[in-house]
Amino acid sequence: MNTKLIASCVENLHAPNRFTMFIAILGLLAFAIAFYFLYQFRKELHQLRAPIPKPDKRPLEDNPFGFVPNTDYQQTHFPWRNVIDCMGDKLPAAEFKENQACPQCERPSDKLDWIHFSSPKWTWQRRCGRAGPLSICPSCKIQVEFICHMMN
Repeated sequence: MNTKLIASCVENLHAPNRFTMFIAILGLLAFAIAFYFLYQFRKELHQLRAPIPKPDKRPLEDNPFGFVPNTDYQQTHFPWRNVIDCMGDKLPAAEFKENQACPQCERPSDKLDWIHFSSPKWTWQRRCGRAGPLSICPSCKIQVEFICHMMN
């Protein structure tokens, strides 16, 4: 009788049951998930370590819109080179009647030039990009108001 009991115990130790298979599958699944997140983390870290592009050294007057900004006024939302690159995407000013007027000449917001501004590609890759309407006073040549519609 003792030999039969010992033989059945040894047989059960070597025969995989459902519970041990379930634990093994959970372990493999946990390892796969951890490996995936480690891979994603390394990929993001590589993007963050990518060098920031050198600033564009072209003069601000060198643009297809003939716009020369007032660089003496220091309160800007974004670098003028990035704003000038977005000037082709104009928005209707009538949609912004209730917004801020020009702080220098008091021109109402519906008489300002409104553009859809989007920061450069590298800012989106580094998770600091911004996009939205930006108003520019055509007489003072300053950035008046930015409404952030998208941020990452």
